[in-house]
Amino acid sequence: MFENIPKHWKKKKIKELCDFQNGYAFNSNDYVNDGFPIIRMSNISVNGELNLNTNNTKFFPKENIDKVKQYFLKENDVIIAMTDMSKEMGIIGKTAIIDKSDIYLLNQRVGKFIIKDNKVLNYKYLHAYTNSPLFINYARQQCSGGVQLNLSTKAIMEHQLLLPTLEEQQEIVDVLDAASEIIRLRTACIESAQSLIPALFQEMFGDINNNIHSLPISEIKSCVEINPTKIIMNDNDDVTFLGMKDVTENGQMDLSTIKKYEEVKKGFTSFKNDDVLLAKITPCFENGKAAIAKNLVNNTGFGSTEFYVLRPEQNKILPEYLYSIVKSSRFLEIGKSNMKGAAGQKRLIKDFVSNYKFLLPDMPQQELFATKAQEIEAYIKIQQAELENAKTMFQSLLHYAFMGKLTENITFEVKNE
Repeated sequence: MFENIPKHWKKKKIKELCDFQNGYAFNSNDYVNDGFPIIRMSNISVNGELNLNTNNTKFFPKENIDKVKQYFLKENDVIIAMTDMSKEMGIIGKTAIIDKSDIYLLNQRVGKFIIKDNKVLNYKYLHAYTNSPLFINYARQQCSGGVQLNLSTKAIMEHQLLLPTLEEQQEIVDVLDAASEIIRLRTACIESAQSLIPALFQEMFGDINNNIHSLPISEIKSCVEINPTKIIMNDNDDVTFLGMKDVTENGQMDLSTIKKYEEVKKGFTSFKNDDVLLAKITPCFENGKAAIAKNLVNNTGFGSTEFYVLRPEQNKILPEYLYSIVKSSRFLEIGKSNMKGAAGQKRLIKDFVSNYKFLLPDMPQQELFATKAQEIEAYIKIQQAELENAKTMFQSLLHYAFMGKLTENITFEVKNE
């Protein structure tokens, strides 16, 4: 894989350039509502960013901080996810940068690179490189475990990293930072637009505690079929397949995987267009992973058994309205206390979903809400396409960066050792 790199670039094992620190095994009994954030693997996104907006962030009490001071994270530290709770999550080996000077704590199965000499290795270059296919593909090959994947410290430290001159590293970082800024702005635009739908809901219907419009109160089970009977088809029929990773927290779906019914008729959940899919497993539920099934091949999809399938009854509730209910902060907050199971495998109980009470306006009001929500979604879809283009461009830049193509026309002084 190193055949086409510039001749003056070095190849160094990470252990030659960095020391490494593993995180602390925090006890769940230590968690509090307000304290110092504990950086866990779920706080590292698949895009290589630190995500502290997740509902699943845990906090450590400030008064007990002395016993864990050695696990402080500081601004510009590069951290790495060393475990995936599921093969579908896709974060193992991903790194993120601590971009604030606040106090954060390093959790177990998250590691921290400690650069030995910042005149040899730029921390932003390390971050970019470890999120490139050169490192991620290596990390995936080194994983061990079944459902839970693990990446060892030894495997990380033995990886050979491509090391340009420090000046070249900075040039690569500058180009990638500019591309990342485009992605950040597109993402912010989408997030801003997405916030309009809950605001629209609140404006039109208010909330159940006040019920200022005197709307009827209903339970989900009275107008929604939960986990309907599995769909039966011919073995050779095509269906859309959705794994948990194919549905985002923003309701977007990757519909590119098509399978034969014969492949999925056993061991998977079935659904059809206009069904609402709701993730029931942690941390996907807490992060609000849900979607309205649309544009399915043959009107049919199969996917992860970790989805609840919610089928709206015609003339009672629209999928757009139901989707807004299960995405609401109230539903997610109460739902978190209605999960059962071992740590890392907690699931939302069906009875909670079935008995959940909410305001149910008449169909004309729901239709008006759906129309406005669809207009917002159409705008978001356009922005999402632009975001995907920006991400594709970024991946191309990553590819060229570590082949020396971004810096090949620039003259650098290379010192002989």
